[in-house]
Amino acid sequence: MISKKIIKRSLITVASALSLILGIAFAVNAMEKKEEVSAKHIEYKDWYFTGTTPAQALVASNYSPSPSPSKPCGTTSQITCHILAPDNGSGQPDLSANSADGNPINSEISSANSSLTTNSTVLSFRLK
Repeated sequence: MISKKIIKRSLITVASALSLILGIAFAVNAMEKKEEVSAKHIEYKDWYFTGTTPAQALVASNYSPSPSPSKPCGTTSQITCHILAPDNGSGQPDLSANSADGNPINSEISSANSSLTTNSTVLSFRLK
């Protein structure tokens, strides 16, 4: 006759083995999901500033996907002209997203307008 101690030990062993197997399965699943998230590619698009003040450069509706013939980029460095940013889903740049360098796009625009130097977001300037 099998003693109660042996049955109890066997049940504990089986339960422990099942817990270990389930833990490994959850860990592998979590790692696969993490790889999927990190593999997400952000597409940066060209946007052209249509406003006239540095404050307006931080408003997404002041950008167009096409350059303006009346406000060409590269003439004089006074204000942002051409930026790279992902689309916010409404046909406008997502200025709250991060740049390709990992910095906030809106911060890079502010910094570029202050220093009049390009960075990974602001590619060129123009006349106000």
